[in-house]
Formats: sequence, C-alpha cells, structure tokens
Amino acid sequence: MAWAETIQDDNSALRIFGQILSLSEAAEWERGQMVANCRIGYYYGRKGQYYRACEYLYAGLYLAEKLNDRPFLAYSLRFLGDYHLNLHEYKKALLYYRKASPIFLKIGDMSRYIVSQNNIGLVYYEQKQYDKAIEQFIFCLKENRKLQDKNIDSYCFVNLAASYRQKRMYVESLNSIEGFRKLHATNINNQAFANAQTARTYLEMNKPKLALRFAKEAYSKRDSVLGNTQKEVSEILYLIYKRLGLERQALYYYEELTAIQSRNDLDMKKKQIDALRFTYENEKQRMNIITLNKNIEQKNRSIEQRKFERNILVVSLLFFVCLGGTIVYNNRLLKRKNIEIEEQKKQLGLIKEQLSISNLQLTDINNTLEERVRLRTEELTVANEELIRKNREIQLAFYNGQSLERKRVASELHDGLGSTLTGLKWQLEALDLENFSIQERLIYERVLFKMEDAYSEVRLISHNLLPAELETHGLSTALRKLVNDLNRNNRMLFRYFSNYTDGFFDKKGEMELYSICLELVNNIMKHSQATEAGIRLDQSTKEMILTVSDNGIGFPEKFVNESNGMGLRNIRNRTRSLAGRLEVKPAHPNGTLIYVKIQLYPTGEPSQTDL
Repeated sequence: MAWAETIQDDNSALRIFGQILSLSEAAEWERGQMVANCRIGYYYGRKGQYYRACEYLYAGLYLAEKLNDRPFLAYSLRFLGDYHLNLHEYKKALLYYRKASPIFLKIGDMSRYIVSQNNIGLVYYEQKQYDKAIEQFIFCLKENRKLQDKNIDSYCFVNLAASYRQKRMYVESLNSIEGFRKLHATNINNQAFANAQTARTYLEMNKPKLALRFAKEAYSKRDSVLGNTQKEVSEILYLIYKRLGLERQALYYYEELTAIQSRNDLDMKKKQIDALRFTYENEKQRMNIITLNKNIEQKNRSIEQRKFERNILVVSLLFFVCLGGTIVYNNRLLKRKNIEIEEQKKQLGLIKEQLSISNLQLTDINNTLEERVRLRTEELTVANEELIRKNREIQLAFYNGQSLERKRVASELHDGLGSTLTGLKWQLEALDLENFSIQERLIYERVLFKMEDAYSEVRLISHNLLPAELETHGLSTALRKLVNDLNRNNRMLFRYFSNYTDGFFDKKGEMELYSICLELVNNIMKHSQATEAGIRLDQSTKEMILTVSDNGIGFPEKFVNESNGMGLRNIRNRTRSLAGRLEVKPAHPNGTLIYVKIQLYPTGEPSQTDL
C-alpha cells in the first residue's frame, strides 16, 4: 500500500482508505484493516475531526498490538498524542507520546522519535511548565544534529521562541526566531511569520514602535503567505496599534483579523461536511459490496440446489428399481419364515412354562438381596457422614494454617521488604539532581516512580493477604474497605454494590472470593488502562454471582483460554474450589466483564462433593 502515501487530497485519501477497509473486513484481512484504520484516523485529524480520528486510531492500535506491528503501533500512538493534545487532554497526550517514543527509537525512525519528543515539550508548554518545555526543545535540537532535518529545527526554534517569551527571556526568544529565519531565508511565508513573531516579542518588551516596523514588513507580503500567517500578522498589528492608542488603525486590523478567522472557520466546516459526505459514500459502497456478495452466494446456492435435486431424482429411480426386486425376493423369503414361526411358537410355549418357575425362584432371591442392600446402605450412609465431618475438620485446619501463614508473610513483607524499599527511596531522594543530564534525570524519575509503585504494591499485598476486616466483619465489609482504599489512590474510580449476607459462606469460602476479587483488581490496574471499574456481589437462593468490570482496552481473546498465566490460573483454581465457573466477556463499547458464578444448593452452600 506504499502508493497510498502519495495521495495529496484528504478527501480522496479518505474515500480510498474507506474502500480498503471495507474490502479488508469482507476478506477478514486484519493487516489491511489495521493500515486502513490508522490512515483514516490520520486524515480525519488533518480535517479537525479529532474525536472521529481517535476512534479509528484506537481500532488501528488494537490490531497493531494484536499483530505485533511496531511501526504502526508507534504511528497510532503518536497521532493519538497529537489529537488528544489538540483536544486539551494533556495527560493522555503525554502518555501516548511517551509510549510511542521508545518504539520509534527501537525501530530506528529517529525523525519521528525527535518529533514525538518535541510534542512532549508542547504538552509542557500548554501546561505552563515552561522550564521543562525549554529543556525538551533544546534536547530535540541536539538530537537533530546528526539528522539535520530542517523542519525539525524549525519546530524547535519556533517553540523555543514562544517558551522564552513566556519566561520574559526576550533576548533568547529573539535569537530563536533568528535561527528560524536563517533556515528559511528564501521562503516568503516563513520570513513573514518570523517578522510577526519578532514584532510580538518587541511588543512584550514594551517597544511598540520597533515592533510596528517588523509587523509592517510582514504585512507587506500578506498576499503571498498562508492563512495562518495572515491571521498572525493582522493580530499583532491590532495589538500594536491598540498599545499605541491609535484606535482607528487598531479597529481596521481587528476587523481584518475577524474576517480571516471567519474564513478559516468556514473552510474548516466545509472540510468537515466533505468528510461526513465521503464517510456516507464509503459506507454506502461498503453496503453495496456486502449486498453484491450476498447475491453471488444466493446464485451459487441456487446452482448447487439444482444439482442436488437432479442427483436426488437419479438416486430415487435407482432406489425404486432395487425396491421392486427386493419385494419379489422378500415374498419368497416370507413364506419360508411363516413356516419357521409356527414351529417356534410351539417351542416358546415350553419356554414360558420354564420361565414362570424361574421367576418364582428369582422373587425369593430379590427379597433376600433387598434386605442386604438396605443394611449395607445404612452402613455406607453412616460412614459417608463421618467422612464429610472429617473433611470439614481438615478444611478448617487447612484454612487456619493458611491464615497463620498469610499473617506471617504479610508481616514479613511489611516489616522487611517494605522497610528496605523505604530506605532505598530515601537514599534516591537524597541525590543531587543539579549535575544530572536530561537522560539521567529521566532514568532517575523512572526509577523513583517504580520504587514508589513497588512500595505501594508491597503495602497493598501485605494488607490484603489476610485483611482484618475479613476476619472480624466479613466479606462485604472487607470488599467495601478495599474499594475505598483503591479510590483514595485517584488512579481509577471503583464502584461497589453487594446484597451479600455476611456469614452466608464459611471463612474459607469468603477468603477465596476475596482473593479472586483482589487478583482481578490487580489485573485491571496493571493491564487494562481503564478509568472506571466495578465490583458487584449478587446473592439469590440459587446462585452467587461475583461480577468485576472495567472500561479499559479489553481482554485479548487468545489469553482467555491460556493456562500459562499465573493470574488466570489462580482465579480458575479458586473458582473450582467453590464449585463455581469463570466467564470472561467483552463489555460494550469497550472494556471487560468477568463473572464468577457459584451454584448454590438447598443448604445455601456449594456441593460438598465438588469442594
């Protein structure tokens, strides 16, 4: 599909890639679907439809992860970062840029790696973290020395100029603009843009007359520049004349600025309407392809049906010919059989007399056996009750032993490993960061973040191995306490509902259910990338259902039936110990639903034979 890279018109590109997506879906070709989704998302973003762009890019990201295609994985992550940045969702933008950068670096695409790092600086700029933004843009300029990519240097100089201007470092801002001007000495549009930025800097330095000179120079080329540059020049002239108190000139350029903005808005709306029209046309073509395929299938079925009917007719004729011969032959055999049957009837009369005598004898034997079976059944019932009692005692002893061991392990984790991690974290925080390079600071921040994450996880594991609330107040209270603790971390919102009656299960059963919940919550927090999750306990007279849900990226189907992962294998084993079954389903529109269903018997507990 390399030819598609040369398409210049966005609407044509959307139409072509829409057709590719329809054909790929019809042929169940996942790679074609991945490429088409990524490209469609890119072109919708160019037209300003960021939410629609993200919808297709997320679909492409899922397929890239499934196919382990690193170039398109980085591609989709990078543009998700761009469009979330345009939507002012800075945390998500930063997350996607940081995921895309190491992949670009690993596959050797240095140009896109540096652009991703530059865009991280833009996120810092939008968050008003100007020092971090400046540091990031300088890092990108250094990384670009080997590539000598003119466009990357241009981005960095313009972004540096804006960041320095926000810090009131005007000399550095003017030097950055001058660096941009030298890169584009023959480009009229970029020279006008550089003059407008210079004028903006001088205006902020309270030198409006000097700013006016550069702004007029930029305005003299206004008929040969792009719409965004025209907007920039008109805006700075309006601000300069307003500062100088020349209201008539300020009003003139303000009206010109308003007209340019209206024209740009109109162009954007027209592009969006065109995109919607092309989306409709592509969907209509896709439906036509599906209808055509159905018609072809119906014709093929009709041909096959006629062939089948013809074969049935031939077989039927052969069958009737064979049937006629068989009837004649069977009539002869029937006469012989009738004679034999009469002789056998006489013999059956004798046999019936003998069977009557045997039945009397069997009745006496059955009466004796029934008494013996009754006595043996009573003995087995007593023995079975004794075995059930001993089995419960063994299970109780095993659970008590587990509880003691969990308490010991929780204490060792909290007092031993927890203290060690705290000491390491204090030593790291004592390091002097002034002499660290950018790379060293990034490594330091990642190590410190991992250390804090490990300490939090050790505390969570040590507390949840055998929580005191489960021992004293029961399952429902322990789960409510777990959800409250999770919500205090502000990483994800957990919801909880329960109509469970504490004490309905024994301590072992409640501990197994709590452990299943804990394992599922850990999986959600580590892998799902969700923002919300839920835990629900529904109790009825027939069954108990534990439901754990999230709105994350979903659970890949190929992992559902695999038994190599310790998490799912532990959950399945615990579910079997409760005579229950585990179900994993996708949620709509995204996320995962996991059910643990435990069938209850008249006693209100799982079957003892299953336990």
